[in-house]
Amino acid sequence: KSGEAIAQLERAHQQASGKREDVSLQLARAYERASLYKQANAIYEALTSLDQPTITSRAAAGRYYARRGEIKKAAALGNSILTENRQHPAGLFLKGLGLFAEDKLNDAKKAMQDAIALDPQLAGGEIDIVVDHGDGLGQDLEEPRRLTHGEPGLVHIGHGLERQNPGSGQAALGDQAVMTGA
Repeated sequence: KSGEAIAQLERAHQQASGKREDVSLQLARAYERASLYKQANAIYEALTSLDQPTITSRAAAGRYYARRGEIKKAAALGNSILTENRQHPAGLFLKGLGLFAEDKLNDAKKAMQDAIALDPQLAGGEIDIVVDHGDGLGQDLEEPRRLTHGEPGLVHIGHGLERQNPGSGQAALGDQAVMTGA
């Protein structure tokens, strides 16, 4: 079934010469669901490389890059969104992920709280941050259940970002370890 859907989306994408953002984003998501990351990445790269990429494309690409463990790239897209709209929820959330990866926990917490206040659906989104209950980030965000809590050292099932060893500057997203540069 997914192969048929991808084939239909590829035809639609080709017919539109890649100029329909909605079709491009649907195809990128279909590729991602089918674990065709090279193809998904190519579409997100094309969308964000345009002279004037839309906020929608940058937000979708940023979430994709975050799921793939490319936190710096995701945060950069979030920051580019915020230059146009300082209160855009996806921009704030992606910025928060970047700050979290840089171990700037208070700033990360603020950015994520602001994002979730603007768009409560982010709380149940595709990226869960797993924190220790004693972590300052987790304490303030535990009550609204914006973050997933678990044992330190474990990544939540699905796509979870977790501080594994705060001293090393390493975080994990899904199955991949990412060096955050901290």
